[in-house]
Amino acid sequence: MTEGGGLSSINSLRYSRDSPLVSGIALGPDKLHQTHQTHQIRLTNNYIRRLRYNRHMTQTIAISNQAGGVGKTTTTINLGGALANEGHDVLLIDADPQGTLTEGTGFRDLYDQKIPSLHQVMADPSRTEEINDIVQHHDEFDVIPANKAMDGLKDMLVTQVANSEMRLKIAINELEYCYDFILIDCPPDLSQILDNALLAAESVLIPVEATRRSIRAIEKMNEEIDYLTNSFPGQIETIDILGIVINSVESVQNNDTKQMIEFFNDAPYDVFQVPDRVAIRRAWNNGVSIFTHEDTAKTEDAREAYTEIAAMLERHTAEVEA
Repeated sequence: MTEGGGLSSINSLRYSRDSPLVSGIALGPDKLHQTHQTHQIRLTNNYIRRLRYNRHMTQTIAISNQAGGVGKTTTTINLGGALANEGHDVLLIDADPQGTLTEGTGFRDLYDQKIPSLHQVMADPSRTEEINDIVQHHDEFDVIPANKAMDGLKDMLVTQVANSEMRLKIAINELEYCYDFILIDCPPDLSQILDNALLAAESVLIPVEATRRSIRAIEKMNEEIDYLTNSFPGQIETIDILGIVINSVESVQNNDTKQMIEFFNDAPYDVFQVPDRVAIRRAWNNGVSIFTHEDTAKTEDAREAYTEIAAMLERHTAEVEA
């Protein structure tokens, strides 16, 4: 367990070729039995819930911006925490080869280990079902971590893999557990991995900073969406931009910042402002979202911002399922 208390005890265990594996972690006989029982109970409860509601549609959202340092990972983790806080089952997928979400949820050790990974699931069509083996259980949500081997995935998808743009979508369809929301933390570039995330999600949230470079980032996202919808007719209907998340909004703003916020508010999307709070960074350091992180610094307005975004996603889900 990390100091912040966000992770289950699996983080203290290590991989061994000779040990049985659950979620890529070596377990002893007693722990293996206990973990298997917990997993079966989760699957059973999930199945009962699906029967109770008669139908269930997972909403998959890509958190994406081609620019780096705009808060994609922070948005993914804390939005996941907000949705979990509202009682939803949530899965976070780290599709960024840098593995920032993997580190920010406390699974940094897995990034360097040679264990079954998202890279193998996406690169090898015969291993698609192994996506269930790489899901890690966090106190707030489940996580599919990145692995350093993903650095080579971009070129491999271009040159070696059939249906390369659909590999992540195909893998997600093999998940045993039926989540309410799947959030994909995307890489900060235009690549086959980003295309996989957008096609798997079919909806996008764009984190931005209140700077002029964010205007071009949104334009590039629209261009990429147009390219994908035109390239895959019949396979996807549309890729919707659900909203813009302006991160690190300071209490005292200069004129440029005010003008940019006004510009975003005129966009044809829902716009959300997340305040700049040190508690958000401290939560990331402890491997948890701001919803389970306890801090003496101000947190309530940041929690309210992420809860507002979560409420928008809930409304969108209701509209889609209606």
